[in-house]
Amino acid sequence: GEVRPHSHDFYAILYIEDGAGEHCIDFDRYEIRPGRFHFFAPGKVHSLRAPDPVQGRVLLFQENFLTGARHKDPLWYRYPFFSFYNRAEYIPDQIALERCQSLIESIVHEAASEAVDRFEAIQHLLNLLLLQINRGYTREQSGVVDRKVNLYFRDFLILLNESFKKERQVAYYARQLGISAAHLTSCTRAVSWLSA
Repeated sequence: GEVRPHSHDFYAILYIEDGAGEHCIDFDRYEIRPGRFHFFAPGKVHSLRAPDPVQGRVLLFQENFLTGARHKDPLWYRYPFFSFYNRAEYIPDQIALERCQSLIESIVHEAASEAVDRFEAIQHLLNLLLLQINRGYTREQSGVVDRKVNLYFRDFLILLNESFKKERQVAYYARQLGISAAHLTSCTRAVSWLSA
């Protein structure tokens, strides 16, 4: 089947248990195969093509379900796989996959329960799942781009989001980060293939 290009106003984690095909997320193509995770954030455009139905779990949630008053940073800041500039796929090793599967099944069990505090339990389990995925994703991506470069880029995006209407010079953002404009441009290109 085919799912035409569209976007959502929520976050999603797609865990593939069975099936084959192609998932396109913001013009990047990812293979649909068992044991893989795909991610999209609000506004990301995605489509799917598969010759047969894909089996798996889809976890959908709004940012405020997880963050509340505890976190001021957006989810894409804490979890790079939700960012528009990073890979939206995670391929865990067997041990990490089993941990993630267990957390997903616990989330599904809680969602089906009638327990009074099930939403709080789901919040905690979902946070644990995101932390587990982030550990593996960060390890998996560490060879792709230096971690410090990713941190500069991530902080640049936060500053850009806060100040773009009044500050448009690369030099301003570089000063805020304590690096040169050339280095900021280099970091931006390394992560996103775009200029700062």
